[in-house]
Amino acid sequence: MKCYQPGDRISLIPIEEQYLDELSSFSLNPVIWEHIALEICSREDLQRWYHRTVEETATGNVFPFLIQRNSDHEILGTTRIFDLDNPNKKAEIGMTWINPVYWGSKINTEAKLLLMRFAFYTLRLNRVQFRADERNLRSLKAITKLGATLEAKLRSFKQRRDGSVGDSYLYSIISSEWPEIEAKLLAYLSAE
Repeated sequence: MKCYQPGDRISLIPIEEQYLDELSSFSLNPVIWEHIALEICSREDLQRWYHRTVEETATGNVFPFLIQRNSDHEILGTTRIFDLDNPNKKAEIGMTWINPVYWGSKINTEAKLLLMRFAFYTLRLNRVQFRADERNLRSLKAITKLGATLEAKLRSFKQRRDGSVGDSYLYSIISSEWPEIEAKLLAYLSAE
């Protein structure tokens, strides 16, 4: 299922090979990969990521998107829904990276709003979850700003690229909370 999720400032569009040059224009910046398990250091790495993404999408358990600005169609980043568990109506949101020029803007918040609308209204999920490494303070702050509930500290959860073992935090939003959270996010996004 290829999906298009329109928003006010941005839209989430399907990942297609034609956008890889634009994505690589900022994705080779090492600051992006400081706390992300994935690391893209070359155009070849990005090409491998793209082909792996196409394979994962074919399983029906992953919904990857590019983040595109509506005003000029510039590609600002990428994000996804993954680990879709249809029998239990749950999935994870993440694997997001955004051009650092737009860090601190409302781009990520709107992208997550669009993903959650897709998750709760189209996929009819009961739960979405988010995870972030304890060192990734930017992501932890962004997840909290969404209104997600902290559920657990996952001890020694991930082997980091530098060889250290890291704890991660697990957050969730459930369908009964979604209407109130959606209203708050819309109010935040509409405020100048």
